[in-house]
Amino acid sequence: MEYKSIGVTSNPEKEYLAKIRGTLGWIFYQQGSYTKAALFLENSIIYQLDDSKLYAHLAMTYQKMIEFNQDILRLEYIEKAKRLWNQVIKFDTHKEWEEMSNKQLGILKELK
Repeated sequence: MEYKSIGVTSNPEKEYLAKIRGTLGWIFYQQGSYTKAALFLENSIIYQLDDSKLYAHLAMTYQKMIEFNQDILRLEYIEKAKRLWNQVIKFDTHKEWEEMSNKQLGILKELK
């Protein structure tokens, strides 16, 4: 899963809407509505490709979805979470998420 910008360049309104979507996604995560959380967070990342916090929140969401899915989707969620944690490392210029990212990648390596 590679996220691509939809051609929006510095549009304050779109950036604001992306922040709202990201916030709503995190609220859904905290409420245990992981599918809704993933939809809102994925939509937010389209407009804010370089926000390590959004990638971390989406990776955490997929990891929760792994816990509840023992079928074919589980493998897909594991791969998505791995890619997202790597994106967190890529965009984490202040190294706020580095330790957590590396820890989660280690956990994901052990999952099958």
